[in-house]
Amino acid sequence: MRRGVGIAGLQRQQQIQDQFREKGDEIMASSLQQVERQLQTFKANLEEFAKKHNHEIKKDPVFRAQFHKMCSALGVDPLSSSKGFWSELLGFGDFYYEIAIQLIELCIKERGKTGGLLDLEEVLKQFAKIRKSSQSISEDDIQRALNTLKPLGCAYSIVEIGKRKMIKCIPKELNQDTLLILIHVEESQQCTFSKQDIINKLKWSSNRVDLAVDSLLSQGMIWIDDQHDPIYTLYWIPSLWIKLTQ
Repeated sequence: MRRGVGIAGLQRQQQIQDQFREKGDEIMASSLQQVERQLQTFKANLEEFAKKHNHEIKKDPVFRAQFHKMCSALGVDPLSSSKGFWSELLGFGDFYYEIAIQLIELCIKERGKTGGLLDLEEVLKQFAKIRKSSQSISEDDIQRALNTLKPLGCAYSIVEIGKRKMIKCIPKELNQDTLLILIHVEESQQCTFSKQDIINKLKWSSNRVDLAVDSLLSQGMIWIDDQHDPIYTLYWIPSLWIKLTQ
């Protein structure tokens, strides 16, 4: 009959396990220290890079977007504080807060005409006029500016309607059905639709179309054409045809 390991054997096994655990902890600590040193070196190099290319980062939106990607890869957030090295060197905090304020003003100004959806390309053109000799603004800059508004509970966001990117500046989120109607009309290269058109093309029930259309109407995102055929009411989507004020 095979004899048990015994107390001495169990103690020996425990000692071996403890030794392995201690060695593993040492290796882990050493690896973490090495990674930390590498990250500190990378961050120092990043700061030197920012100092050297300060002008390009401020003036070139493509260069600025690539710089943000490098920062993100190293866990550096130049927008995390309005004070400190990054703010003093690049002024990122004030830069994006300024864009956010100008974006809010533009959305409020144009909302009554666009129904709460602003074409992103038109917004960028408008910003070029607003800022004139200031830094050029890119889609990436707009997105980062919108991110600074999230802590304030602002529901502004960039949404894709077919092939077009739009800034949504209404508090209510677009549900799947309202979004599908907008995408259908945009992909049809139209700016109007009727309920019957949606029923025929999307194969929806009349009740489903009514709910989606009522939701869009309540948010002011579509308008009713009272002068069209009274049998088939026509709805306009202003954001798909109107351009921002020149």
